[in-house]
Amino acid sequence: MQNSMITYSLIKSIYEESKDFLDIFVPFVLNSFPEGKKECNLDILSKCLEEKFGLLVPKHTLNTLIKRAARNLYVQRSQNKCFLTDKGADLILKTITKQEETKREINALFEDISNFIKENFSIDVNTEDIKELLNSFIKRQLGPLITFFNPKLFKEEWRGEGNKNEFYLIKYFKFAKQQKPSEFKYLEDIFYGALISSLVNKEDISALSKNFKKLQIFLDTNFMFSIMGLHYDYICKPAKELFELLRSNKFQLKIFNFTIDEMVRVLKGYIKEEQKYIPNIKVNSIYSNLKIKGWTRDDCIRYISKLEQRIHELGIQIEYTDIDLERWKPNNIDIFSRISEYKRDQNPLGKKHDLCAIEEIKRRRGIKPKKEIESCGSVFLTSDLKLAQFNFVEFGHKDNFTVCEVISDRILTTLLWLKKPSVIKHLPIETFMSIESEILIDRNIWNRFYDNLTKLKDEEYITEDDISILLYYHQLEQDLAFINDPDEITSRLVLEEIEKSKKTIDEKTKKMIEDEKKKLELKYKEEIKKKVEYLLTLIQTMKNNIKESSKKRTNQIILFLYIFLFLFFAIVIFLLWKKNNLIAIISLLVGILQLFGIKANIFKIRDKLTNKLFNKIYIKRLAKAKIEEFKDEISFECK
Repeated sequence: MQNSMITYSLIKSIYEESKDFLDIFVPFVLNSFPEGKKECNLDILSKCLEEKFGLLVPKHTLNTLIKRAARNLYVQRSQNKCFLTDKGADLILKTITKQEETKREINALFEDISNFIKENFSIDVNTEDIKELLNSFIKRQLGPLITFFNPKLFKEEWRGEGNKNEFYLIKYFKFAKQQKPSEFKYLEDIFYGALISSLVNKEDISALSKNFKKLQIFLDTNFMFSIMGLHYDYICKPAKELFELLRSNKFQLKIFNFTIDEMVRVLKGYIKEEQKYIPNIKVNSIYSNLKIKGWTRDDCIRYISKLEQRIHELGIQIEYTDIDLERWKPNNIDIFSRISEYKRDQNPLGKKHDLCAIEEIKRRRGIKPKKEIESCGSVFLTSDLKLAQFNFVEFGHKDNFTVCEVISDRILTTLLWLKKPSVIKHLPIETFMSIESEILIDRNIWNRFYDNLTKLKDEEYITEDDISILLYYHQLEQDLAFINDPDEITSRLVLEEIEKSKKTIDEKTKKMIEDEKKKLELKYKEEIKKKVEYLLTLIQTMKNNIKESSKKRTNQIILFLYIFLFLFFAIVIFLLWKKNNLIAIISLLVGILQLFGIKANIFKIRDKLTNKLFNKIYIKRLAKAKIEEFKDEISFECK
């Protein structure tokens, strides 16, 4: 099992170096030689490929890989035997080194996933559980693709439902993508390597390079709702990306007029069932998402009235037929009962729509069976995997190795990626992640729960307050999402959920109060910090402004003093000059100054006077500005 994960990661790593699908698998063929031997026949190689790497390679494909290895001088071939060359032995050593590095990375990844699930969901899972879970998830995703490439490899278990624990795996995918890029890269390598590994099941890998020839793609109801944004966002996103990809590659995108009738019928159902859905509880139904979006019945009617216009705006051509689903009957009446085995909950008109779409695609393709999707002429694109499985098994494609009329969006996305992986880099993993990235309550489970809830209220076993508490109880969504059998939904279960919600909400309320208190304290501290920083900046700005104004005032006063002294001495000198006593008086003044030891340094006197005057003005203005009050406020806020 772990070998499969290592194989997938190695495949992606080798592909990044070679960019050739045949070259990718050559190292695995070489490493399948029995240890210590340089000679091996094809039967042993085939067996060892499966045992060591989990690769089930058809004989024709193995022959093609041996030819590629021989062309690159890794082996020499003689009839049914292969002989390893020195160059081939060197490649084996290089591959083993990579294998050991990959093994360490994979083990660390499994440990990280295990810790994530324990910490976030309180579920104790060891690394062996993680290996099994991831392997199961990948095998289930690969099943339809392997079947598409080689119908005779179909396995019944691929039709099964996923393990509910896969939800936690998807949550880790999303977490790693956002916060652990290295771990997400390991997951990507495993996932994309698994997709590439499916190619060895194809009889002729080189056929993958063929281009599509005027392929008409008719869109199913569910895919239309996704590209029109009516499903949950995580479902709509990959559908919209695929749609844009198809449009940019000039595929003929069409829709049958009876598919539009089916869309209208589904949307009209919301008008009747809108009251059943609650905005904070997600049910696996388009109605649930419309409720979350806030759609009213009037919104629905308005949308229906402009539906064809919206389809035209998307660039989708409407294919008009004379078909009326109310009156239409399938050519084979038995097929109607067989589709019920795959889609038990689907209403009769929905089944008619699906069968009619298959018949219309068959008619457009003509009598001759189609062996290649690239030249089949028409397909019906759906998000409904059960419909794709039904078409594959019940219309003879499994036994005849022919191209199905119905193709799932996942298969088409993956096929386009395999044809142009450098252009379409991230689409497949986003598509597969979207399938199970949310906990959704099955629509039948929810209807049964709602009916029981309504009945208990009508019989006055419960009150409006009980219902409000139950719907506020966030665990309800998860409790119901993990129930598969509608018969498990009883009045007793509803009452138990109400009691559980009351108890949990009491505990949650206490915790919520504590959490809110902590949040408020943290928020208060942050606000105080910002306020203190603002006040300190304000004080500094005020001080700088006061300094500048004080300097300016000081300079003005000093200038005034200079002018005053100049005028004073000018007048004294003028008067003394008139009395002819100027020289005697100056001599007297200098003598007195020298007597007391004072030297006339006019610049030093000016600097002292300026500093003293500035400090006096500055302190006076600081006091007037009341900056100390700001400091007191800061001290108070910080306490």
